[in-house]
Amino acid sequence: MGYLQFNVMEKHQLLEKHAKAAGIPEVKVVWATFNSPAAMNDALLSGSIDIVSGGVPGLLTIWARTHGTANAVKGIAAFSSQPILLNTRNPNIKSIADFTDKDKIALPAVKVSVQAMMLQMAAAKQWGQSNFAKLDPLTVGMSPPDATIALLSESSEITSVFSVPPFQYQQLRSPASAPCSIPPRCSAGRTPSPWRGPRPSSTTRTRRSTRRWSAPSRKRPRCSTRT
Repeated sequence: MGYLQFNVMEKHQLLEKHAKAAGIPEVKVVWATFNSPAAMNDALLSGSIDIVSGGVPGLLTIWARTHGTANAVKGIAAFSSQPILLNTRNPNIKSIADFTDKDKIALPAVKVSVQAMMLQMAAAKQWGQSNFAKLDPLTVGMSPPDATIALLSESSEITSVFSVPPFQYQQLRSPASAPCSIPPRCSAGRTPSPWRGPRPSSTTRTRRSTRRWSAPSRKRPRCSTRT
């Protein structure tokens, strides 16, 4: 459901309609899809994309890289707030303390995704701050669709998946899959950060991902949509 907003915007041409109402006629919106925050950020920095939607870590990374520069990137608004579950098909795993070297945990990106950071927070609470990366060697970077297929395949080395809706609920349809308990209660923030600047011009490129929108803060920004 994290992509529903973009699907509705694209189908009903909401960007074009609102741009026209704001006095910007004939806006051309191009939607493109990327599979990683790194590729999304590179496209934003190169100028081929103007508006993107991704997770908090990706936003913080590009904000830190561009803060104080002419092409500074900042958040526009929260995109969604939704639960993420750590699911497992290993019947011996009831909490993160039960993971062993024989387990592999699939998540969107190793060390830098929201899921990876939450796993580190859970590890720090379970084993102490100095052991926050204890489970990192067990993690594997995979897209949610591929991770779901791997989890449901008995021949795969993936025994657990830290994913997002709707894939995490598809995983739980299997009798062999169950949620795993993690110590901290972590949730994505909803603090909007509006993009303030001059009226954008006639092209919009936006990118589809999950949580947050971010955009380069230029003196004359282009309103383009590649998703």
